[in-house]
Amino acid sequence: MRRRLLLLAGLLAALAMLPFRGQDAAHLLPVQTLLVDWDGESCRLAADNGLAGSGPDLAAALGELEASAPGTVFLKTAEQVVLTRRALPLLDQVVQSPALRPAAGLCLTPSGALDLELAGQYLARHPDNRTLARVRAVLAAGQSPGLPLLRPVEGGFLLEEP
Repeated sequence: MRRRLLLLAGLLAALAMLPFRGQDAAHLLPVQTLLVDWDGESCRLAADNGLAGSGPDLAAALGELEASAPGTVFLKTAEQVVLTRRALPLLDQVVQSPALRPAAGLCLTPSGALDLELAGQYLARHPDNRTLARVRAVLAAGQSPGLPLLRPVEGGFLLEEP
């Protein structure tokens, strides 16, 4: 019994020496809405919290977005991913990305000129069943996903069926 107590005390002492990191909540940067754009050469990302990143593909752009952030970026909190129409060539990268939450909604927009905070609020009030996971499954079956179009209109947005 005494031996077990000594072993337990040694284990607790060893755990106390491990370098656990605390994190200041002020440095946490959750993303709710992510915009993905493509100019033919580089992927450009914009988040509703003001973060941005670019790179030759989605993974590089996500890496730059995280590296340039003044804190810890949480992409798995993203509720919506919005692709510009010209970013459709990146659709497979987006739905396959391990950095993004599979349950995030996915839609298209005609251009990248969106107020992402307002767009995110609108999409949260008008949920759609086309998530990254479902679109990935549809693409794997060789079908077209038929993504809804988020169109800015005077005073707000309109989500149109394909």
